[in-house]
Amino acid sequence: PFFASRRGESENRRMRKFNAHQHRVTHVKGHGSDRRRRFMSEYVNFNAIMSPEVAAQFEEEPFELPDFVTADLHPSLLKRLKAAEGSILAAKVRRRTFGNINKADVDELCQLLQTKAKQDPLEDKESPKVLDLEGFILFSGPLLGLPLPALSRARDERDSEDELPPLPEMLRFPEAEAIFQKLPLDKDGFVSAEAFAEELAGKSQVMEFLESQAAKCSIPMKSREKLERLINWRIERDDALGTLFFTFVLLIIFYLVVQVNLDIKSNQEAETAVRSYISTFGSQLSGPFMDQHISDVSSFWSWAEESALAAFFGVAAIGADGITRFHVAGSNVLLGDVMVTHTNKDGDVSSEWLLHSTAAQSYLSTSNSSDYLGAARAAIQSFRRSNSDLNDPHSRAITLSCSIHNAPASKLLLVRVSSLFFITGDMDLQIFSTACADTAEILVEQMVVNILFVCCIIWLAYAELKDAVAAMAHGCKAFTEYWGVWNSVDWSCIALSIVTMIVWGVRLGYINSDQLQAVQKDGFDAMALTKQELQTMQDELQVIRAWSIAVRALTTCLAVTIILQFFKGFRANPRLQIVADAILKSLNNVAHFFLIFWTLFACFAIIAHMLFGSDIILFSSLLSSLEASMSTLMGEFEWYVQMAGKKSGCLNSGMPM
Repeated sequence: PFFASRRGESENRRMRKFNAHQHRVTHVKGHGSDRRRRFMSEYVNFNAIMSPEVAAQFEEEPFELPDFVTADLHPSLLKRLKAAEGSILAAKVRRRTFGNINKADVDELCQLLQTKAKQDPLEDKESPKVLDLEGFILFSGPLLGLPLPALSRARDERDSEDELPPLPEMLRFPEAEAIFQKLPLDKDGFVSAEAFAEELAGKSQVMEFLESQAAKCSIPMKSREKLERLINWRIERDDALGTLFFTFVLLIIFYLVVQVNLDIKSNQEAETAVRSYISTFGSQLSGPFMDQHISDVSSFWSWAEESALAAFFGVAAIGADGITRFHVAGSNVLLGDVMVTHTNKDGDVSSEWLLHSTAAQSYLSTSNSSDYLGAARAAIQSFRRSNSDLNDPHSRAITLSCSIHNAPASKLLLVRVSSLFFITGDMDLQIFSTACADTAEILVEQMVVNILFVCCIIWLAYAELKDAVAAMAHGCKAFTEYWGVWNSVDWSCIALSIVTMIVWGVRLGYINSDQLQAVQKDGFDAMALTKQELQTMQDELQVIRAWSIAVRALTTCLAVTIILQFFKGFRANPRLQIVADAILKSLNNVAHFFLIFWTLFACFAIIAHMLFGSDIILFSSLLSSLEASMSTLMGEFEWYVQMAGKKSGCLNSGMPM
């Protein structure tokens, strides 16, 4: 109990001392709050710099030291500087009203500079009001609105913003040091407030030095640099605000451009219909079906003769004009013929248009002239007999390809059934179908949307070009500084838009070819096309397919640049900028996190590849193992559900589960 009471008394004394300190700090802070209510007009004579009408806008702004003074300062210097930035003495020296300086002003400056210099907040000893060399350098430079000379040189000479001079070099100010050494210093190297006030009262070297420093602040007060920074900030803010609204409009128009020009939904529906029809078509109810009855070269030929050719030539319709047309998946009409392409084990390619082959023509001339299905089967049998490589189980690939026209949907389709055979005995069977419009005519809604999009891009290009020319007129340095991140994003958006429109125009030019436009004419007989016309048509559809992929890739990149423009617009609103700032500030930590994460994640993927690669196809290669592991991390693990039903407790390779 005795020691507990002693500890309680000691704690009470410590709390009383702390409360007393808080009272003094509150008093100082109260003084600081007064200086926070001081305005720029107390520190700067704006009427000597600009017209009274313009000066009135700045005089009522709260005073704060400009950013070019406080930027890059050492934290200890910045604390002292922020504590004393509103001192009356600095304001009077800046205004060069030396006759009004009194000892209270010097005491205030010394007290403010010493407040942040204290290390122990519970220290109760009242320190004398003195000024050290560091405080004098801060007073004669930054407090008057001038950056430290050493820091200014470092900014001009350094290549990276991270290369800052250390604290001793940052405080290197030979002229101020020489003046300070001539003051009456005590044994600790400090000058008292009384002595410093006396030096400022009369004509002295200190007064002349401070007057010359104040004169530098008035040319015009370095306020031109602050005014330039303020104008640049407001220009960037207004630019960001305009960009935010413009980007919303551009995104809406861009969405409409994608809808009316790419027509992705209707293309996908037409492509899916053809793929589903071919893959599920069987000559009988029992098949053969593509997904169930193809395992090697021989079974592919059997499926092609029985089901694939029946899917292409099995549904014939004679129109009112007497022309025979073969329908594939409803209203899709086969254009002329089907080509068979074979690649042997050496990579040699052989191909044949079935109905234009000698065997098919002979079949049609000697038998039923309208039995195109029988002619196609006869052609494929003759093709296999004449070329022994077609039956080789070591063949690399077999492909069936054709062109299809859907008049009601105004679509042209290129269809390719591809079967790849690997030396391991595995195979890859796929149906590729690519749809495009059968006409290059632009509808009214397309014209309106495209004109709006072009107008937006022209407006953006005009604004950026005007800024670029203005920067170029100010010299190479200004033009180099113009190419920042956001201006580069704007120019990337402009360039991608122009390139995308050019590629889109080239694609329309191929669609408008005479061969492809002939399919829309009345009385067009698709079965009367020659081999050269069929080959030309298929080659043009292949080119259109390549240009369509290029358009989608460019459009994707264009969408990314539009999204990036939103981040430029977020700078107009501090609440919107919070997200962007949080991302930028966390990049360093996120990068280190992902360095550790991907190291561990790759190790788990390699282990899964070694343990389950022989049994589960998702882990058969290192790349697929990484992909499957990421899907598992996202919650997709069907492979585990399928393998968990093994009652033996072992996988096919004998690996225990």
